Amino acid sequence: MSQDYVTTSTNMSADAPLSEDSFRPGSFIERLMKKSINLLESEDVSFRYEKNVTPLSTSTEMFIGVIVYLGVLWFLQEIIMSSRKPLPVKRLMALHRFFLSIASGILFLLM
Repeated sequence: MSQDYVTTSTNMSADAPLSEDSFRPGSFIERLMKKSINLLESEDVSFRYEKNVTPLSTSTEMFIGVIVYLGVLWFLQEIIMSSRKPLPVKRLMALHRFFLSIASGILFLLM
């Protein structure tokens, strides 16, 4: 293997080719972070939060937004699910509740 294709975590570029080091557990995250940072640096970051100016910055706007969101979900659920039978997930839900109960018991004992 050529030395050109072997990268280390200190000189890994965002577009580095796959190498032995690419399969380290953190190398994917490092590449993703470098790409994200490069994207953020190239964007205009002039956003400023201003109370009562920025959209959804007041309690009234947030309350209205949540009510509208829940209303749209309820309306779409009524339209989509009105002609369908309920899904047969009784056993799956029982298993899920069982695992949640076990996890809660373990967390209670660890307190």
